[in-house]
Amino acid sequence: MAKVKPEGKGSISPTAGDQSLRFSSLTDYYELPPNQVIDREVAAPMMFVLDNFNSTKLGNVVLAPGDPSTAVHPFIAVGLVRKSMLSIVETVTDVEWSKTKIWHRYRTSSVSGPPCCCIYGYGAEMSVEEIGPNKTRVINKAHQDTKWCSPLTLCCLCLCWDKIGNSFLIKDIDELEAKWAASATSDESSPLKQ
Repeated sequence: MAKVKPEGKGSISPTAGDQSLRFSSLTDYYELPPNQVIDREVAAPMMFVLDNFNSTKLGNVVLAPGDPSTAVHPFIAVGLVRKSMLSIVETVTDVEWSKTKIWHRYRTSSVSGPPCCCIYGYGAEMSVEEIGPNKTRVINKAHQDTKWCSPLTLCCLCLCWDKIGNSFLIKDIDELEAKWAASATSDESSPLKQ
């Protein structure tokens, strides 16, 4: 990852050509009200939160690196294309950062495989902000476009899929917070600390 300035921002340039080849839907999800929202204080450092939450988990894959001058995390840079562990391909379109806060916006380029076959796609924005030692505020807002009917799913599932998706994100935060707490506890009990 290239060395970035202590603060900055960048956006993907308007592009020519068929946008249906670039994104999972021509719908501008950024213009729609979010139907998944998380705003939470987490007892873990900012970069640890990014390394362990949803689209920026270190187990994901970078398909295209994006603009190195805006690379503030291995999975955040303007134009970066990443594939999540759920087989969703996302493109980062906007990034803004300072020493204590990282914000980025992204949307789906393609969606495949269960359970994600229940959606057409989404547009989201996520920020992490350091609010104290080992304390981070996480804000994640997304508009997820649900399919009304999908093979092998109950028809009424589409009515609550946003809530199901949001519960997965909450679980991610619960798990990363527990992981941080366990690592802090194991560090304190290490013979080197005594």
